[in-house]
Amino acid sequence: GMIPAYIIISKLKLMNTIWALTLPGAMNVSYMILMMNFFRSIPIELEEAAIVDGCSRQRCFKDIILPISTPGLVTCSTLSFLGSWNNFQFALILSGEKTRTLPVSLQYFVSGADIRWGRMLAATIVVIVPTIILTMILQKYIVQGMTVGAVKG
Repeated sequence: GMIPAYIIISKLKLMNTIWALTLPGAMNVSYMILMMNFFRSIPIELEEAAIVDGCSRQRCFKDIILPISTPGLVTCSTLSFLGSWNNFQFALILSGEKTRTLPVSLQYFVSGADIRWGRMLAATIVVIVPTIILTMILQKYIVQGMTVGAVKG
C-alpha cells in the first residue's frame, strides 16, 4: 500500500528523488512469484544432465536455464515496466517537480478554467506509444511466459 511506502521512503529521506519512484515498483512480489513458478516448470533433469556432462552450476545456469527462462524473464520485466510506467498514485505522492513522471505531468494540462485538449492528447500519445511498441515487440515472449504451467488438452 501507499501508506507504508510513504513512511519508508520519508524515513529513508528519499522523497522527491528517483529512488522514491523506483523502490515501490521493485518490491512487487507478484512478479517474483510468477518467476518462481516459471523456474519450477523447467525440468531438473536438464540441469542434472548438464552437470553430469561436466558443466559447472554457473555455466549450466548461463547456458541452459537462462535461455529456457527467457519468456518468463521478459514477461515479468515487461509487466513490471508497464506497472511502473503507468503508476500514477505512487508517482503523484512520492515525486517532486524534478522527478515527475509523464503520467503525472498529464494532469497539468487541466486547470480550473479549461483543459488544453490538443497538448494533453499529444502528451498522451507520448506516454502510450512506448508501451505499445514494447508490448508489440515482446508479444511472443509475453504469451509464452503467461501460459507457463497451462494444461494442454
